Amino acid sequence: MGEPKELLKEWIKGIGKPIYWLEGDEPFFIEQILNYAEAHVLSDAEKEFNFLTLYGKDTTTLQVLNACKRITINATKKLVIVKEAQHLKDLDLLVSYLEHPSLSSLLIVDYRNKKLDGRTKLMRLIKEKGVYFLSKKIYENELPKWTESYIKSLNLTIEPKALGLFVENVGNDLYRIKNEVDKINVNIYDKRKVITIDDIVNCVGVSREFNIFELQNKLGKKDWADALVIINYFKKNPKVAPTPLVLSSLHNYFNKLLIASSCGPIDDKTLSQKLGVHIFFVNEYKQAIRHYNRKDIETVLILLHGFNLKSIGIATSATDSGELLKDLLVKIMYSVKK
Repeated sequence: MGEPKELLKEWIKGIGKPIYWLEGDEPFFIEQILNYAEAHVLSDAEKEFNFLTLYGKDTTTLQVLNACKRITINATKKLVIVKEAQHLKDLDLLVSYLEHPSLSSLLIVDYRNKKLDGRTKLMRLIKEKGVYFLSKKIYENELPKWTESYIKSLNLTIEPKALGLFVENVGNDLYRIKNEVDKINVNIYDKRKVITIDDIVNCVGVSREFNIFELQNKLGKKDWADALVIINYFKKNPKVAPTPLVLSSLHNYFNKLLIASSCGPIDDKTLSQKLGVHIFFVNEYKQAIRHYNRKDIETVLILLHGFNLKSIGIATSATDSGELLKDLLVKIMYSVKK
């Protein structure tokens, strides 16, 4: 998944393709590309007469084509962006245009949350004459790497434990991840360029002791008493760790334990790659599987599935999320071996 500047660098050099087709279910990357194109393809002077943004709900494919064929004014190129293009009708009209496109026009089509039929002539021409970009959701185990990569793009680094704490508590919303990292960047007054746990605690609003990351750690050690203290904190402060986020994180954690328990004797680097975690945390997973055998882990995963259903009101009349988490802890405690 390339950076927007990489995707558009040929066009900016004047040798780009006539159409860039952006589709998929992750809007973050599509908007990155659109924002970069708006900022860098044309100069401010060129934009006045040669930049047009259209919306699929309010326009037609014919109007899009007319915009692409329009002559440039005081410039050698023009930029046409179509947002919400999934609402456009008569997309087949693009076929004749792409067979003989305007070489001075860059048409960027934002076709998010939908996919064009790959068997059509239109898709074949898009891939042959233009650039096709599929924006896919990032898997949970890819979030630490993506977050760390974004942090590095700001010329920052992050301590491994701080990264783990951040990812577990912020979730998989890339917009929120970016905004929280940007906020931390602004608040690092001493310009030390290293994000620490203190930064996560102070800027993201995560408790150093009472967070999902620490709950996982306590459960991994079967430290039931401390796990209960954390859950009671969540009960009193529901906005700190919403129950769906807690259950999702615990499911991911025990699923990684299941993978670790199946790997046998392998080196830490390979295990970190299989688990999708920083090598710094591998030892914690190795210690946890000393407390849980494979049957224990499978039992916990089944319990988590059942409690996830309860959290959304299925098979229970309980509405107190904090009590659900306490019940879950008791079930885990009595279902796995000491």
